[in-house]
Amino acid sequence: MISEAVEIRRNYHGSRDGEGRNNSGGSETVGRKVLPSEFTMLKKGGAQNDFMTSAIVYQTGTAFSANHGEPWLRTQFRQQIPGLTMKKK
Repeated sequence: MISEAVEIRRNYHGSRDGEGRNNSGGSETVGRKVLPSEFTMLKKGGAQNDFMTSAIVYQTGTAFSANHGEPWLRTQFRQQIPGLTMKKK
């Protein structure tokens, strides 16, 4: 588990009780910022993915500005396979 966040959800509706008051409510829930299923959908490189590999990088105590100060970052990089993806000199 990388990160969770408290989400505030409010609901309002126009019904009134017997004394003329509006009814409203709300709740707080904890939701994941990175779903576990996202790890099963990362690109694994190879020709079928144009030799691109994707990853989710996490580092405690780090705030990635590219991800709004979160300690994790989705990224991708070109896979290096000698003789196949690297240019010969």
